Amino acid sequence: MIRSKPIDYALRVADIEPLYYLLAVGIAILVWIWAGKWNTGLLAGYLFLILAVTVLDRRPGPKMTYELIPFWSYGVKSLRMEILLNIILFIPVGLLSPRWKTVGLAAGYSMLIELAQLVSFRGLFEFDDVIHNALGTALGVLIVLGMRRLRK
Repeated sequence: MIRSKPIDYALRVADIEPLYYLLAVGIAILVWIWAGKWNTGLLAGYLFLILAVTVLDRRPGPKMTYELIPFWSYGVKSLRMEILLNIILFIPVGLLSPRWKTVGLAAGYSMLIELAQLVSFRGLFEFDDVIHNALGTALGVLIVLGMRRLRK
């Protein structure tokens, strides 16, 4: 069977431990009850799933790896799909919390994930991911604001 990179990526995301999905649902329900807003609960559960996919469900590598030059990945043709998928990963964050300050908060959360990957040896620390995740959040915000404008 021939599969595309996005399908492989989606299957890898769907292949995380079932416990993480249960925890995400539990977090979503608790935050929904606490905050009184379904979208806030859903956002909290989704943010936990992002953490699970990017840090918790990965195996540690042999050493810390990092790339500190912004936009370095743009020169690597084989990373284009990963760049796009990193943007797509954070679009729901902007959809669930369509405010511009969410873009900065998402960038901060993304930086925490990158730091966790660095110190736990579970991924490549890079500023490009933070940039792409913030861009995805901004796209989510723009989608909601555009839909609101069309409705009026």
